[in-house]
Amino acid sequence: GGQREQLRQCSKLRHGNDHTRWTVKRACKIMVTWSHDQTDQQAVTVAWCEGTFNPRAANGQYRGTWQMGTGERKRWGHSSTIEGQTVAASLYFAFARRIGWGNGFGPWSCKPGSSDNARAWSRAPGVLRSYVKSTAV
Repeated sequence: GGQREQLRQCSKLRHGNDHTRWTVKRACKIMVTWSHDQTDQQAVTVAWCEGTFNPRAANGQYRGTWQMGTGERKRWGHSSTIEGQTVAASLYFAFARRIGWGNGFGPWSCKPGSSDNARAWSRAPGVLRSYVKSTAV
């Protein structure tokens, strides 16, 4: 299908050194998996700020690249992959947007427009920021 082919294309991206290539591929996978128009670039900045695209990131009860808590993971799902975690975060985002919680990003401390988000994104590799900017429609 379309999404599977798009994910395959993410794996073929060649930007920068090994580490930046890894981050760009993960950003691509987040944008392909995220199911909400016009917010995929914001989602990438939130995921970078929360867990630097690390599916194994942990901070107390919060886990994964989206840093979802125990209750949230139980309700919306969890996975060991960035794609699976993004599907769960996307479901949580849809719920939050439906109830008017921070335009959908309300549950995350690194929501778009926050100083934490801006600071983390400004420290992201330049090639990653350029890649995400280049995907703007």
